[in-house]
Amino acid sequence: MNRLTLLSLLLALGALSACEKKTPASPTPPPLTQAGALTQEDGEQEEDAAPTASLEQGKREGSVYLANFERDLIAVTLHDLSDEERLGLLPKGADLAENVEFSPSDKRIPMRYRAAKAYDILLPDSARLSAKLKGFRIAQSASEGYLEALLTLPKGQENNAYGIARAAGSMGAEASVSIAEPLELTPEQLGAALPPLRQALHEKMFRDMRALLPESIDPEHLQIFAAAFPGKHRYLGVVDIPVKGRGPDERISSLFLLDKELALTTFVEPPNVDAVSYEPRFFFTTSGPEAMQCFYESQADVGSAQHALSFDSDGLPHVTILSSDDA
Repeated sequence: MNRLTLLSLLLALGALSACEKKTPASPTPPPLTQAGALTQEDGEQEEDAAPTASLEQGKREGSVYLANFERDLIAVTLHDLSDEERLGLLPKGADLAENVEFSPSDKRIPMRYRAAKAYDILLPDSARLSAKLKGFRIAQSASEGYLEALLTLPKGQENNAYGIARAAGSMGAEASVSIAEPLELTPEQLGAALPPLRQALHEKMFRDMRALLPESIDPEHLQIFAAAFPGKHRYLGVVDIPVKGRGPDERISSLFLLDKELALTTFVEPPNVDAVSYEPRFFFTTSGPEAMQCFYESQADVGSAQHALSFDSDGLPHVTILSSDDA
């Protein structure tokens, strides 16, 4: 995977809509996002392969944002800014390597963001804090600009790595955050789950890559997380299988949903052979159709990205790319 391929993918994300993925132009799967493992060309994928969660773009009412703590402020990534809105914020001739800052009342900022004078932030231990808006910033990466709401770090507040942010007054009392901790499965559970899991991975992989999948999956290369997702999805699973004879970081990696019997139901990140890995970070629980969301990170040698797995009112899974720091 070269850097040019990755940058091309990230630039194309604005053209994707929240629908099932279409056939890619190239069989090379980009890292950092499940959009890279799109439906394979006709005849390259088994007809009964498990489905893939869709990539969601655009605005959603009551969005949940990722808050990152810096030295003296909190940066909330407003990932639902549209490409058209983002381009309208960039001054003509702006150096994409530099950040562009705005006052909290700057009318170039969409009203839905200016209307939030403060944000409620839920920390990983479910502690809460409120922080006032001090301005905005377009934070540039190599190929994408993310609008951030900049908040004043409350006096005496310790710095945290991250938190979940919503406009002040919209974070329900029932909302909570829990760190993703893998379960310890019994040998019996593993014996029943691993063979059908391998079959599901095999069916979803590119045909010319299937020979790299081991005949049996080592339990050390599988992690399972309990999750009360809507519908039949009861667990989140991750495989990270080193591939022998290829680059030092090459692996077969995938993120997926499982039912109560540990049978794979849906791929969140379809299996790729690449230098990318996935790590669930924490679960956000609230009421309504988005009863539980998972925030996870994808890591590759060119950078990392933060993602949110959520479900719509019909219980269908969607992935939102929150931010990326590709170099």
